[in-house]
Amino acid sequence: DHGARSAGYVLLRLPLEYREVVILRELEDLSYQQIADVLSVPPGTVMSRLSRARGLLARADASDTAIFSDVSVEPQAPPAPRAQ
Repeated sequence: DHGARSAGYVLLRLPLEYREVVILRELEDLSYQQIADVLSVPPGTVMSRLSRARGLLARADASDTAIFSDVSVEPQAPPAPRAQ
C-alpha cells in the first residue's frame, strides 16, 4: 500500500526524540507514564514531544519532507537519580 509506505517514510524522517514517542504511543499503545518511564523523561516531556511530532506529521506531505530539515531538538541532560 503506497499510503502506508509514505506514512512510514514520513515517520522515519522525524527526529528520533519525536519518532520514538510516536512509535511507543501509537504502535506500542503505551501510556504517557509508561513512555516516560521507558525514556527516563517526565510525562510532560512525552506529551510535548507527541504534540510536536503530531504537528509535523499533520503538515507533512509524503512528497515533501523538507519540513523536517529545520527541526531541531534540544538535547536533555540525563535525569537525576531517584531517591530510594
